[in-house]
Amino acid sequence: MKKLVDLLSHCAILEFVQLIGDYYMRGSIRMLVGFLIVFGAVGSIEVDPNANLMLEMILAGAGLALLLSGVNAMREDV
Repeated sequence: MKKLVDLLSHCAILEFVQLIGDYYMRGSIRMLVGFLIVFGAVGSIEVDPNANLMLEMILAGAGLALLLSGVNAMREDV
């Protein structure tokens, strides 16, 4: 019985890996990194009263551009 359960669970894992491999997630990492950059820039403006506002705005803009690039790449896959 244990061998049968091991075999069935092994087959289920292989099917799951194949399903994940069939679903491409282009741009998702760029989207996540852009999101984190934007929230990091906004959070440092909120927490640090002596933060350089221009630098934080540039960082937030770069994060938004990266976020937009990732979203566009994800839309092209659909």
